[in-house]
Amino acid sequence: MNRQISITPEQLASLPIAEKIAYINRTSPEVERLLKAAELIGVADVEVTPMPSVATEPTAVAEPPTAAEVVPVAEPQTASYMEVATEIAKRQPVAPTDEQLAELRRQKGWNWGITTVGCIELQSANDAIIEAREMPNPIRLYPPFWNEGEIACLFADSNVGKSILAVQIADHIALNFRRVVHYYDFELTKKQFQMRYTVEQTSKSYIFSPYLRRPVVAVEGDIAGNEDSLMNAIEQAAVSDQCSVIIIDNLTCLCNNSESGDTAGRFMARLMELKKRLGLSVLVIAHTPKRDLTQPISQNDLAGSKRLFNFFDSVFAMGKSAHDNTRYIKQIKTRMGILEHGIDNVLTGQVVQYDDGFLCFEPSVTCDERHLLDTKSDSRLSEVAQLRSEGLSIRKIAEQLGVSKSVIGRMVTDYRLDKAEVIAPGNA
Repeated sequence: MNRQISITPEQLASLPIAEKIAYINRTSPEVERLLKAAELIGVADVEVTPMPSVATEPTAVAEPPTAAEVVPVAEPQTASYMEVATEIAKRQPVAPTDEQLAELRRQKGWNWGITTVGCIELQSANDAIIEAREMPNPIRLYPPFWNEGEIACLFADSNVGKSILAVQIADHIALNFRRVVHYYDFELTKKQFQMRYTVEQTSKSYIFSPYLRRPVVAVEGDIAGNEDSLMNAIEQAAVSDQCSVIIIDNLTCLCNNSESGDTAGRFMARLMELKKRLGLSVLVIAHTPKRDLTQPISQNDLAGSKRLFNFFDSVFAMGKSAHDNTRYIKQIKTRMGILEHGIDNVLTGQVVQYDDGFLCFEPSVTCDERHLLDTKSDSRLSEVAQLRSEGLSIRKIAEQLGVSKSVIGRMVTDYRLDKAEVIAPGNA
């Protein structure tokens, strides 16, 4: 059924394209053809009133107009319904694509519907999407864990293999995307690094991509207290070497007091400003304090202030099975898409060294993280589940079992103890 509508010339002229299209989609087929044709021929002011249908089924399927065809041929003018309907019959227009709309905007000098108010740019959500479609999609540097243009964080306990994974990611980016990568290694000396990537029996060392750099930081005294100088040096090195990817191993070297919310906030603000100004992708390696191996890895295991987690675009962690040498990678946070490797689908594998000296995490299969945890938690889990089903609060359960409230809270959340079915580590 046709909807009764009326658009004044002033209203139509003031609408951005995205809003016009949204309006078109809510109107009758006759009005849809009218307004799209008006947009294509450069008619700015159209008054639409209910009219009998003047169009029948087209005699032939028209090809989509080229960019040249959608450029307005005359100055915007006022047109009656019949004048535009006649133009419809001549051109048999089809709905313009996003690319054609973008070309129209360029030709007409439109500014994507942006209104500037001080330092604020006001823009409709639809205009933002149309404008962003002209931008290239970010490269997935290490899918799905880290994307181009993001500040990401990889954290793990000691001796799990986070630095091995970080170097592996750095070499992958340098080798496959030919991006200059600066890997700031504050953990290993040159000799330790050489020995790690050398096969002891053959003395053969791995040959990294020439795009992978391992800058050596020379500061007087301890690094702590020289964070500002160090950040300035990292910036200068990135500009000088045309570097687009930076990996920092590890966080405490650039933010010694990361437990302080203010310090962590200032550090991340500086890092975000640097990323935006130079177009960098940054990966920060961090530690985790001693954690309960009976519990899944969560954002609470990231050492430092909780404000750090809020600033990162992506966060992923590396864990170790409680039963063997299996390692696994788990996504904790992403701003792009969904978590592909959450608690029920962690990526497992082994740390191996190849004959050419390359030491890396070799992924194999995915599984539920709860299968990899210490199963001694089963009895406690059953107790918590029983007490929870009886209606006890997390605080009361913690008091009764003599454990911290945070441990009980995590068990309730991670194992969905408020649900009818309890998922325990041994039967997940």
